[in-house]
Amino acid sequence: VSSRSSPQVLHVTGTKGKGSTTCMAEVIARRKLGRKTGMFTSPHLVSPRERIRINGLPVSEAKFAAAYWHVYDTLESSELGHPKYFRFLTLLALYIFDAHRFLDGSK
Repeated sequence: VSSRSSPQVLHVTGTKGKGSTTCMAEVIARRKLGRKTGMFTSPHLVSPRERIRINGLPVSEAKFAAAYWHVYDTLESSELGHPKYFRFLTLLALYIFDAHRFLDGSK
């Protein structure tokens, strides 16, 4: 874990409207409050990359692939084993958010 300040997190739960609520909150944070955002949602429609968004855009194929193999190899060399699909994607999203550099150099 890095020494930088902790990110502000909004965790949306419930049975109906999580995706819409999350998207609306992300847009407000980004457009109205000027925040840099990372969003992880489920499920995806076409590609798992849709689940992981940085500043409103899906993570690139190259970044997704590099992060996927980094997380996969890290788990492979540990005693933890591989988690189920959703938990793996959650770990992947958290890794991508932690590793992401914004255009101004901040994390």
